[in-house]
Amino acid sequence: MRAQLAMFLVLAGGVAGCSSSPPPPPMAMAPDPVPMAAPMRAPARTPVAAGPMDGTYSGTVEPGGSNGRGCRRPPSATARVRGSAFALGGLRGQVAADGTVSAASRRGGTMTGTVSGNTMDVNETIRQCSYHYVLNKA
Repeated sequence: MRAQLAMFLVLAGGVAGCSSSPPPPPMAMAPDPVPMAAPMRAPARTPVAAGPMDGTYSGTVEPGGSNGRGCRRPPSATARVRGSAFALGGLRGQVAADGTVSAASRRGGTMTGTVSGNTMDVNETIRQCSYHYVLNKA
């Protein structure tokens, strides 16, 4: 009898163990991925419209009144003006709509003057040295 009972329990346990439990609930679907924004790009440079002062100016450089011994005088100079910007020697600066020229360097140099018609008349000061430029549009 014990053998029959043991056999019954083994079979009942096996059947009970084989009985399937209800399936787990379905997994929730992940939401659709959010589309990524397009990468940021720098705005395109708009071309600078050519102005009446645009061009290349060349001419002479004269030393200022009280230059020290270490002041060198460049034999000639060339400036380039485009839009509201100009470059002369190592300085880069601005040309206002009225023709006023201004620039400053990290080494303490300054440049001021005007562009009028086809002539650029500019004074530069770098430490104890000063120069006067008279440049004509090519």
